[in-house]
Amino acid sequence: MSFRRFMVFVVLVPGLLVPLAAQSIAFILNQAAEFIGTPYIRGGTDPQGFDCSGFVFYLYKADFPTIPRVSRQMASAGEQVLLDEWQAGDLLFYATGTDPNRITHVAIWYGDERLIHCISNGPETGVVITSASSRYWRQRYVTARRVLSPADSPLEPPVGDSLSEASATAAPTLDDSSSSASSSTAAGLTTDSSPGSAELSPWDNYEGLLTGDDYQNWKTAEDEAFEEFKAHSE
Repeated sequence: MSFRRFMVFVVLVPGLLVPLAAQSIAFILNQAAEFIGTPYIRGGTDPQGFDCSGFVFYLYKADFPTIPRVSRQMASAGEQVLLDEWQAGDLLFYATGTDPNRITHVAIWYGDERLIHCISNGPETGVVITSASSRYWRQRYVTARRVLSPADSPLEPPVGDSLSEASATAAPTLDDSSSSASSSTAAGLTTDSSPGSAELSPWDNYEGLLTGDDYQNWKTAEDEAFEEFKAHSE
Protein backbone atom coordinates (compact mmCIF):
# COMPACT_ATOMS: atom_id res chain seq x y z
CA MET A 1 0.00 0.00 0.00
CA SER A 2 2.55 2.59 -1.11
CA PHE A 3 -0.11 5.30 -1.36
CA ARG A 4 0.05 5.65 2.42
CA ARG A 5 3.17 7.69 2.07
CA PHE A 6 1.97 10.35 -0.29
CA MET A 7 1.31 13.82 1.11
CA VAL A 8 2.64 12.96 4.57
CA PHE A 9 4.18 15.76 6.61
CA VAL A 10 5.59 15.20 10.08
CA VAL A 11 4.26 17.67 12.63
CA LEU A 12 6.47 18.53 15.57
CA VAL A 13 4.30 21.34 16.95
CA PRO A 14 1.34 20.26 19.14
CA GLY A 15 -2.06 21.46 17.96
CA LEU A 16 -1.40 21.19 14.24
CA LEU A 17 -2.76 18.61 11.82
CA VAL A 18 -0.92 16.11 9.68
CA PRO A 19 -2.36 16.47 6.13
CA LEU A 20 -2.83 13.16 4.34
CA ALA A 21 -4.49 11.73 1.30
CA ALA A 22 -7.95 10.48 2.25
CA GLN A 23 -6.91 7.01 1.06
CA SER A 24 -4.31 6.91 3.82
CA ILE A 25 -6.96 7.37 6.51
CA ALA A 26 -9.01 4.64 4.83
CA PHE A 27 -5.93 2.41 5.03
CA ILE A 28 -5.67 3.07 8.78
CA LEU A 29 -9.35 2.23 9.33
CA ASN A 30 -9.18 -0.94 7.26
CA GLN A 31 -6.08 -1.99 9.17
CA ALA A 32 -7.91 -1.28 12.43
CA ALA A 33 -10.73 -3.60 11.36
CA GLU A 34 -8.21 -6.39 10.76
CA PHE A 35 -7.37 -6.31 14.47
CA ILE A 36 -10.93 -6.96 15.65
CA GLY A 37 -10.70 -9.74 18.21
CA THR A 38 -7.20 -8.79 19.37
CA PRO A 39 -7.11 -8.96 23.18
CA TYR A 40 -6.68 -6.08 25.58
CA ILE A 41 -3.26 -6.16 27.24
CA ARG A 42 -2.19 -3.56 29.77
CA GLY A 43 0.40 -1.32 28.16
CA GLY A 44 0.16 -3.22 24.85
CA THR A 45 1.21 -1.50 21.63
CA ASP A 46 1.45 -4.36 19.13
CA PRO A 47 -0.76 -6.99 17.47
CA GLN A 48 -0.21 -9.41 20.36
CA GLY A 49 -2.46 -7.12 22.40
CA PHE A 50 -3.24 -3.43 22.88
CA ASP A 51 -4.56 -1.06 25.45
CA CYS A 52 -6.84 1.69 24.14
CA SER A 53 -4.18 4.28 23.34
CA GLY A 54 -1.66 1.62 22.34
CA PHE A 55 -4.10 0.60 19.59
CA VAL A 56 -4.33 4.18 18.31
CA PHE A 57 -0.58 4.69 18.69
CA TYR A 58 0.17 1.57 16.64
CA LEU A 59 -2.19 2.58 13.82
CA TYR A 60 -1.27 6.27 13.59
CA LYS A 61 2.46 6.39 14.38
CA ALA A 62 3.61 5.77 10.76
CA ASP A 63 1.78 8.88 9.56
CA PHE A 64 2.09 10.87 12.80
CA PRO A 65 5.43 9.88 14.39
CA THR A 66 5.03 12.39 17.23
CA ILE A 67 1.59 11.18 18.31
CA PRO A 68 1.56 10.91 22.12
CA ARG A 69 1.41 7.48 23.74
CA VAL A 70 -1.50 7.93 26.17
CA SER A 71 -5.05 9.18 25.72
CA ARG A 72 -4.95 12.28 27.92
CA GLN A 73 -1.95 13.57 25.93
CA MET A 74 -3.52 12.57 22.61
CA ALA A 75 -6.43 14.82 23.60
CA SER A 76 -4.15 17.83 23.11
CA ALA A 77 -2.98 16.81 19.62
CA GLY A 78 -4.50 18.09 16.40
CA GLU A 79 -7.61 20.25 16.61
CA GLN A 80 -10.88 19.94 18.48
CA VAL A 81 -13.88 18.66 16.52
CA LEU A 82 -17.49 19.48 17.40
CA LEU A 83 -20.08 16.77 17.98
CA ASP A 84 -21.77 17.07 14.61
CA GLU A 85 -18.54 17.40 12.62
CA TRP A 86 -16.79 14.08 13.30
CA GLN A 87 -15.14 12.41 10.33
CA ALA A 88 -13.82 8.87 10.02
CA GLY A 89 -10.39 8.72 11.61
CA ASP A 90 -11.08 11.34 14.30
CA LEU A 91 -10.19 10.40 17.88
CA LEU A 92 -12.92 10.45 20.55
CA PHE A 93 -12.03 10.65 24.23
CA TYR A 94 -13.91 9.33 27.24
CA ALA A 95 -13.81 9.45 31.02
CA THR A 96 -14.45 5.83 31.98
CA GLY A 97 -13.15 5.93 35.56
CA THR A 98 -14.40 7.55 38.75
CA ASP A 99 -13.52 11.13 37.71
CA PRO A 100 -15.87 12.42 34.97
CA ASN A 101 -13.27 15.01 33.93
CA ARG A 102 -10.29 12.66 33.66
CA ILE A 103 -9.73 11.20 30.18
CA THR A 104 -8.89 7.50 30.46
CA HIS A 105 -10.01 6.06 27.12
CA VAL A 106 -9.64 6.84 23.42
CA ALA A 107 -11.57 5.44 20.46
CA ILE A 108 -11.47 5.98 16.70
CA TRP A 109 -14.56 7.34 14.97
CA TYR A 110 -15.36 4.77 12.29
CA GLY A 111 -18.30 6.56 10.73
CA ASP A 112 -22.00 5.64 10.73
CA GLU A 113 -22.33 6.04 14.53
CA ARG A 114 -19.55 3.50 15.15
CA LEU A 115 -16.38 3.46 17.23
CA ILE A 116 -13.48 1.07 16.86
CA HIS A 117 -11.37 0.75 19.99
CA CYS A 118 -9.69 -1.62 22.44
CA ILE A 119 -11.63 -2.09 25.68
CA SER A 120 -10.29 -3.46 28.97
CA ASN A 121 -13.49 -4.84 30.51
CA GLY A 122 -17.27 -4.69 30.27
CA PRO A 123 -19.74 -6.52 28.02
CA GLU A 124 -17.21 -6.49 25.15
CA THR A 125 -13.42 -6.59 25.45
CA GLY A 126 -10.41 -6.29 23.19
CA VAL A 127 -10.62 -4.60 19.80
CA VAL A 128 -14.30 -4.19 18.87
CA ILE A 129 -16.65 -1.93 16.95
CA THR A 130 -19.37 -0.46 19.15
CA SER A 131 -22.15 2.07 18.80
CA ALA A 132 -21.15 5.59 19.77
CA SER A 133 -24.81 6.30 20.52
CA SER A 134 -25.11 3.65 23.24
CA ARG A 135 -25.81 5.11 26.68
CA TYR A 136 -22.49 4.20 28.27
CA TRP A 137 -20.37 5.95 25.66
CA ARG A 138 -22.71 8.94 25.29
CA GLN A 139 -22.55 9.67 29.02
CA ARG A 140 -18.77 9.39 29.26
CA TYR A 141 -17.81 11.35 26.16
CA VAL A 142 -15.43 14.26 26.82
CA THR A 143 -14.06 15.60 23.52
CA ALA A 144 -12.90 14.74 20.01
CA ARG A 145 -9.74 15.63 18.10
CA ARG A 146 -8.73 15.48 14.46
CA VAL A 147 -5.04 14.57 14.19
CA LEU A 148 -5.02 13.55 10.51
CA SER A 149 -6.62 15.83 7.95
CA PRO A 150 -7.76 14.25 4.68
CA ALA A 151 -6.68 16.25 1.66
CA ASP A 152 -9.87 15.26 -0.13
CA SER A 153 -13.54 15.49 0.81
CA PRO A 154 -14.83 13.99 4.11
CA LEU A 155 -14.06 10.30 4.26
CA GLU A 156 -16.77 7.65 4.15
CA PRO A 157 -16.41 4.72 6.58
CA PRO A 158 -14.75 1.67 5.03
CA VAL A 159 -16.98 -1.20 3.96
CA GLY A 160 -16.53 -4.55 2.33
CA ASP A 161 -13.81 -7.13 2.68
CA SER A 162 -12.10 -5.91 5.85
CA LEU A 163 -15.33 -5.85 7.85
CA SER A 164 -16.59 -9.12 6.39
CA GLU A 165 -13.35 -10.89 7.25
CA ALA A 166 -13.22 -9.27 10.67
CA SER A 167 -16.65 -10.62 11.61
CA ALA A 168 -15.14 -14.09 11.86
CA THR A 169 -12.90 -12.94 14.72
CA ALA A 170 -15.24 -10.95 16.94
CA ALA A 171 -13.82 -9.90 20.29
CA PRO A 172 -14.58 -12.05 23.37
CA THR A 173 -17.45 -11.08 25.66
CA LEU A 174 -18.14 -11.68 29.32
CA ASP A 175 -21.25 -13.79 28.88
CA ASP A 176 -23.15 -15.72 26.25
CA SER A 177 -26.01 -13.23 26.14
CA SER A 178 -23.80 -10.58 24.53
CA SER A 179 -21.95 -12.84 22.11
CA SER A 180 -24.32 -12.37 19.19
CA ALA A 181 -24.22 -8.60 19.63
CA SER A 182 -20.42 -8.71 19.69
CA SER A 183 -20.19 -10.67 16.45
CA SER A 184 -22.66 -8.47 14.62
CA THR A 185 -21.03 -5.31 15.89
CA ALA A 186 -17.62 -6.49 14.79
CA ALA A 187 -19.03 -7.13 11.34
CA GLY A 188 -20.23 -3.53 11.14
CA LEU A 189 -23.90 -4.46 11.56
CA THR A 190 -26.13 -2.23 13.63
CA THR A 191 -27.20 -4.44 16.52
CA ASP A 192 -26.31 -1.53 18.78
CA SER A 193 -28.75 1.25 19.51
CA SER A 194 -27.72 3.24 16.47
CA PRO A 195 -30.30 4.98 14.28
CA GLY A 196 -32.70 2.51 12.71
CA SER A 197 -31.97 -0.30 15.16
CA ALA A 198 -34.58 -1.66 17.57
CA GLU A 199 -32.03 -3.70 19.53
CA LEU A 200 -30.09 -2.44 22.52
CA SER A 201 -26.33 -2.30 22.67
CA PRO A 202 -24.79 -4.32 25.52
CA TRP A 203 -23.35 -0.97 26.59
CA ASP A 204 -26.78 0.57 27.12
CA ASN A 205 -27.21 -1.26 30.42
CA TYR A 206 -23.60 -1.37 31.59
CA GLU A 207 -23.00 0.61 34.78
CA GLY A 208 -19.42 -0.35 35.62
CA LEU A 209 -16.13 1.46 35.32
CA LEU A 210 -13.42 0.49 32.88
CA THR A 211 -10.27 -0.60 34.69
CA GLY A 212 -7.96 0.26 31.80
CA ASP A 213 -6.60 3.69 32.73
CA ASP A 214 -4.05 3.80 29.93
CA TYR A 215 -1.86 6.41 31.64
CA GLN A 216 -1.45 4.19 34.68
CA ASN A 217 -0.92 1.20 32.37
CA TRP A 218 1.86 3.04 30.57
CA LYS A 219 3.47 4.33 33.77
CA THR A 220 3.39 0.90 35.39
CA ALA A 221 4.90 -0.73 32.31
CA GLU A 222 7.65 1.93 32.17
CA ASP A 223 8.42 1.51 35.88
CA GLU A 224 8.56 -2.27 35.57
CA ALA A 225 10.86 -2.04 32.54
CA PHE A 226 13.15 0.36 34.41
CA GLU A 227 13.32 -1.91 37.44
CA GLU A 228 14.12 -4.87 35.20
CA PHE A 229 16.85 -2.83 33.48
CA LYS A 230 18.38 -1.90 36.85
CA ALA A 231 18.29 -5.52 38.02
CA HIS A 232 20.17 -6.69 34.93
CA SER A 233 22.67 -3.84 35.19
CA GLU A 234 23.77 -4.66 38.73
